[in-house]
Amino acid sequence: IIGVLIKKFTGGLFLNDLLTTYLAAPLKGVADSLGSTMLITFFIHALWTIGLHGANIAMPVTETLLMDLGAENAALAQAGATHGYHVFAGSFLDAFVYLGGSGMILGLIIALIIAGRRRKDMIALGLAPSCFNISEPVIFGLPIVLNPIYMIPFVLAPVICSAVAYMAIKIGWVMPVIMPKIPWVTP
Repeated sequence: IIGVLIKKFTGGLFLNDLLTTYLAAPLKGVADSLGSTMLITFFIHALWTIGLHGANIAMPVTETLLMDLGAENAALAQAGATHGYHVFAGSFLDAFVYLGGSGMILGLIIALIIAGRRRKDMIALGLAPSCFNISEPVIFGLPIVLNPIYMIPFVLAPVICSAVAYMAIKIGWVMPVIMPKIPWVTP
């Protein structure tokens, strides 16, 4: 009903069109910076710590921004450009931040394998899904949600990883993301 009302009163625009026009377009120039990359990553993971799916909540804004910037990167690559690429674009979060899912859970599972002999249940439960970037079994099973001990590394590790990846791309050690989007479950 809300979607129909929005379409009727905006001359045929959908909510997604409104978000793109009035929210994503103005943010596009600001989004591709180290500070915004770290801020977005922090926001997404801070939401997870209170039990909310941060990636899905932020998706209307982040997905629009990242896909637009990723499409511009793809157009630049197709034109043969050697510079001018956006760093925080396309599947940046999927490729560099969501390693094993939100919170870089794959690293936590590896740490549990090395040092956490008594958490074999979490290793067995979380290892296979985390290979496909699904982190909910560990986030809710360990639990990370509302756990002050696990909250800090859960939020800080992805923020640091996003900063390192951003800088590595910016200085030319790593190629920028060219694809506008890849499936998030890609190992």
